Amino acid sequence: MKKLFTLLTFVVWINCININAQVFFGTATNFSTGTMPKSMISADFNGDGILDLAVANYASGNLSILLGIGFGNFSSPVNITVGTNPISIICADFNGDTKLDLAVANQLSHNISLLLGTGTGSFGPGTNFIVGNEPFSLACADFNRDGNADLAVILSGVYSLSVLLGTGTGSFGIPSNFSMSSEPFSVISADINGDTIPDLVTANYTEHSVTILLGTGTGSFSAGTDYMTALYPYSVISADFDGDTKLDLAVAASNYVSVLLGTGIGSFSSPTNFDVGSTPSSLTSADFNGDGKADIAMAGGADDVMILLGTGTGSFDSSTIFTSGLAPVSIINADFNGDGKVDVATANINSNNVSILLNDVNTQAHDLPFIISKLEVYPNPSSGIFIVNLKNNTVETKICVYDAFGNCVFDKVSMKNSKERIDLSRQSKGVYSLGIESEREITIKKIVLQ
Repeated sequence: MKKLFTLLTFVVWINCININAQVFFGTATNFSTGTMPKSMISADFNGDGILDLAVANYASGNLSILLGIGFGNFSSPVNITVGTNPISIICADFNGDTKLDLAVANQLSHNISLLLGTGTGSFGPGTNFIVGNEPFSLACADFNRDGNADLAVILSGVYSLSVLLGTGTGSFGIPSNFSMSSEPFSVISADINGDTIPDLVTANYTEHSVTILLGTGTGSFSAGTDYMTALYPYSVISADFDGDTKLDLAVAASNYVSVLLGTGIGSFSSPTNFDVGSTPSSLTSADFNGDGKADIAMAGGADDVMILLGTGTGSFDSSTIFTSGLAPVSIINADFNGDGKVDVATANINSNNVSILLNDVNTQAHDLPFIISKLEVYPNPSSGIFIVNLKNNTVETKICVYDAFGNCVFDKVSMKNSKERIDLSRQSKGVYSLGIESEREITIKKIVLQ
């Protein structure tokens, strides 16, 4: 029998400004996918040490594989046909050959496609497993502790959760179904109560709650316990937001992000709702500004990414908005250019692409306000000489080029409406940050010296 906890809810308003923020992402770089990308993951599919992307394209019924080529760039997509309306994707080694495989939930063909990886960045044809009505979200863990990857699947059409135990050979046993009292939209796996056994958390859209299902270690789960959130929760993530080493939850809901602090024994405090001014569809968490505290990146609402900077106490003290593609519906984080900073990527359903936003957190050392704006630099990459087009600039600015350690290796004062020549021919090859600074803002762009 479920228990329902209705607790006092706190609401916090966050001012969405860029001034004096402590995190910075460069202008988004977009890479084409199939039609209506809905979900994506990042991993090294070909073993070259560079992160790749796999994207589930809802309308075109396929996956796009984009292999990383370094510096946050990706090759043209290779598309693989799967089921009807793929909506969620995850990766793991499902057949025990140490190569990453893909599993995708196909909402309207009511199945999961499993694609075994070759280790070279390609995948075999999909094997389909019928799971029930409208699979919507996937989570992966070893739920019965036999060393094999298992799956948990939200079945939104029948208000149910299905668990498929992996055989370790690229197949699954008969699904076990767990009825839900509301309409679940999202599921994640995490060790909520600290017993080293994977648990499950679902975000329940119509009941305005999350459900905690504690794992038994045998592939089954305890009766769910519900905790209220803001209205219409769509997705959920876990991280330690208050620094007590216990997992907390953040929930994307209508105009809010709900944060529920964990006790470490499987229960949670009342939610604090952070007003973000739009409806987030997807969240991810990492330390984006290098202060050792968990932050949140949010996609959804407008054509942008919002970063909520954590205080380390379970609260957030500022937010910053960066432009992405059109209508981002999925967001992930990873170090896409290998510089040790956490970047973000979004899947953009209305522009049929993914956006890569590279983290330029070192720019905060200059203690300048900054905003996002477009900057034209060519050629980029270059063997030494870069041209900066400032024809639309209306004030005197300072051009600075910073190396990976935040040191200025080139500086020059530029007048308005000009083109400037930057000579880095004596510098070492690598990725640099080009900053155009005025009294009121700084604009940053990545440049590559090859």
